[in-house]
Amino acid sequence: MQTGLFEKTAKEKKKFEEDVKKLTEKINKQEAIIEDIKSNAIYRNAFEWRFEFPEVLDNEGSFEGFDVIVGNPPYGVKMNQSLKDAIKREYSATEDIYTSFIELGTKLSHHKGNVSFIIPVSWQTGDNYINTRSFIKNNIQLSKGIVLPYDVFDDVYVDTGLYFFSKNKANSSFVYEYSAKDKVSLNSLNNLKFKEIQNKEWQNTSSLKIVFNVGIRNVQNKFSKLAMSIGDVTKSVRGILADSSDYSVKKIDSTYKSVFAGKLARYSIDNELMFVKYGENLKEKPSTENYFKGERILVRRIISRQFRVMATVTEQDFVNKKDIYVFKLNDPEFIPKYLLAIINSRLISFLKTNASNSAKKDDFTQLTLGDIREIRIPKIPIKAQMEYVKLVDKIILSKAKGKETIEFENILDLMIYKLYDLTEDEIKVVEMG
Repeated sequence: MQTGLFEKTAKEKKKFEEDVKKLTEKINKQEAIIEDIKSNAIYRNAFEWRFEFPEVLDNEGSFEGFDVIVGNPPYGVKMNQSLKDAIKREYSATEDIYTSFIELGTKLSHHKGNVSFIIPVSWQTGDNYINTRSFIKNNIQLSKGIVLPYDVFDDVYVDTGLYFFSKNKANSSFVYEYSAKDKVSLNSLNNLKFKEIQNKEWQNTSSLKIVFNVGIRNVQNKFSKLAMSIGDVTKSVRGILADSSDYSVKKIDSTYKSVFAGKLARYSIDNELMFVKYGENLKEKPSTENYFKGERILVRRIISRQFRVMATVTEQDFVNKKDIYVFKLNDPEFIPKYLLAIINSRLISFLKTNASNSAKKDDFTQLTLGDIREIRIPKIPIKAQMEYVKLVDKIILSKAKGKETIEFENILDLMIYKLYDLTEDEIKVVEMG
């Protein structure tokens, strides 16, 4: 028997009925959603700004902003790439999630509003936080800032501060910095003696770094008047990053290079060497091996427990790991040991361990490559530089013989103070710091 054109087989009929059932379920679901919307059921537990905070809207119902925003934003959040991209589309201050909250708070506040956060201090001087400092410079005013001491929280270790931002522009900020080991109490917070910072002191600098300590700022102002920096007269890199399997106690073949494996201290270095396979296997390496050859200044990333920069010179050819920065002179008008005297001076240690948040941390005290590059240096004749070189040679020779060098180093520190034209009061700030 021949079937008609519109007749369905049993299989086709079953599929048709299933399709109808699915479509019916979808229709019923959408109808339920529509009924919820009509009855406002989906908004039953929602927070509606127009009802809860009518003051943030104008008479036309447009959002005007909050008068005051207070918060403790998250920090150090690990985000996937899609979330990072989404935040970057909305914000310019994206170095950390908490910096985006500074920008968000600004957007949500009234045109005369105030935003107050307790957040990490890293935004103040961190090399990677210039976008945040630039946003603050161009959009809001740091009206008041308080850098808190270490261990202010019992269960969390993070260097934090209290920051009060305002959309009312002013020419200065009022700041206070606790000493590292101070204890915070409500009484102490109510009786702080704030110092005034003129905005131009940091806003007219290329790094936009904000330092609260008055003594440090006064000394820094002496440096800012010098046009030349160590970065201008040297080429610098950090060392290699290799897997443990790349190292060997003996030279296996020609691809293996001597690598420093000993101790680097101020004006001294031992001769302990190993070997490392040097090539594309390395996770990080400089663009050229020349950084590891000839006379150069080596600076240890980790500073000493006495908060002193650790640097020396070498002419021996060897590779070093990334925990040591390499500086090679490219200006014949400077002598490496003259620069070494400056880098190792008490003055530079004072500035770099007080003005850099990464160097102030008491759990992992370190300097960045940029910290050393930006050291300002006076340009003096080669003959005058030799006076510093002679003392450096005496210190290096004495240390090699195991002799005490404190007298030579103290003389060198006094010479560096004079070199930078510090006053007696400024010298006292450094010595006490």
